[in-house]
Amino acid sequence: MRILLLVALTISGFLSANAQNPSEPLFNRVNLDGWKIYGSEKWYVSDSLLVYEGSPDKQYGYLGTAGQYGSFIMDLEIAHEPNEKCMVAFRSTIEGTKISEWQVQVTLLGKDARPDYKSYGPDAKVLTLELHQGVLLSGIWNDLRIQVIGNHATTWLNDQKMSDFVDENMGEGNGFVSLQVLNGQNAKIFWRNIAIQRLPKSKIFAPSVDKDVKK
Repeated sequence: MRILLLVALTISGFLSANAQNPSEPLFNRVNLDGWKIYGSEKWYVSDSLLVYEGSPDKQYGYLGTAGQYGSFIMDLEIAHEPNEKCMVAFRSTIEGTKISEWQVQVTLLGKDARPDYKSYGPDAKVLTLELHQGVLLSGIWNDLRIQVIGNHATTWLNDQKMSDFVDENMGEGNGFVSLQVLNGQNAKIFWRNIAIQRLPKSKIFAPSVDKDVKK
């Protein structure tokens, strides 16, 4: 009986926290309101999809949110070919196009597999490497979930856990979320159903199967 009561209280707390911090869409499917383009990369909206289409000078660029986020759960869908690499970064700060961040890569490419790679700046964050052989699906929609709470980050791709790590260097800071593609490469990558839920930094929630932002 006591165990059932504890389970009920846990579920109740989870539902209450979700009700107080509902998911908010980051992409309105019409335009890039709420986002800022850094660099010369081409980002636009077509057929209710967010589209990336390369950079004329093949230099790094980013599409960043106007808002800043510390602890959160973020859901989005990505479609690209296996020889392409895209990234979702969080707690990002930027000067020009030099960005300091934590980064989740969605790729099958392994040639840049350096888990200790640093971004720009003296306070650069450790780059997290994601290789998704057998999980990342080519040319169709892939579901990515990123959960960040304090110094604990967890990722899922197509409902499979890909990474789960704690690092004091991640800290408690806020920053914007950004979408990126490797080195401004000539590629066409599609994004949709982007939503984020702010979380209390002291709570860690299991991933929900309810993805009601999808249409």
